[in-house]
Amino acid sequence: MIDMDKGILEFKVDLTEEVIRSYKEELRKLSMPRKCKYCGKYSTKKGHDYCIKNLPNIINACCGHGDYDAAYLEFSNGYTMYGMPVIRWMIENGINIWHRL
Repeated sequence: MIDMDKGILEFKVDLTEEVIRSYKEELRKLSMPRKCKYCGKYSTKKGHDYCIKNLPNIINACCGHGDYDAAYLEFSNGYTMYGMPVIRWMIENGINIWHRL
């Protein structure tokens, strides 16, 4: 129902129990600690992958999890690096990711 005078838009959504159960399960999975398929350790309390945690001057990082084109580093100065240069940077900076290559 739309009431333009009151600025109200109402709609009804009919969710089945199955849809609700599936949605709750996905939310539960997202809130669970993730185990790294490479090093076998769980993510940190901040949600970082254990084997690339606490990188110096890095805001966000991802090794690509085998898809090296998807790897990225976001530096605190605003610069972002993508792809194989990320893997090279990690190795050169002593990040133990040899088991990922």
